[in-house]
Amino acid sequence: MTEAFDAALARAARGLDWSYPCLIWVADYLEAEVGLDYAAEYRRFAFDEESATRRLAKLALEGNGTSAVERALDGLARRFGWEERDGPRQGAVMIGVYNAPDGEGYPGIFDGWRGWLVAFRGDASVLRVPPGRMWEIEA
Repeated sequence: MTEAFDAALARAARGLDWSYPCLIWVADYLEAEVGLDYAAEYRRFAFDEESATRRLAKLALEGNGTSAVERALDGLARRFGWEERDGPRQGAVMIGVYNAPDGEGYPGIFDGWRGWLVAFRGDASVLRVPPGRMWEIEA
């Protein structure tokens, strides 16, 4: 799992912006980790703030949660059969969502041990506190 996580960390450290939305970042990690491209239908788009926001809002219609990112991840979890978990499982491929008080949601990528990589408005951090919701993806 280290190579995929290291690649996600390096990409987040360069900064995520509207041209490279956070859910594409998560999909890139999952593709490297499990070999499935969950964002294949979105690869043909050139993103900017308007198009990224519009596509996130559309994905958010499919799930439940507080933030658009949480609803989008919940919808994707339902569509692809990801298992929602109460806590991280060592060695598992997992993603999660941190919801901020301002209503924004930020996806997290589990390092397989005890840290979560999160990109908050372009700043990458590894947190030891697990996200509010998380899903395990079969490797």
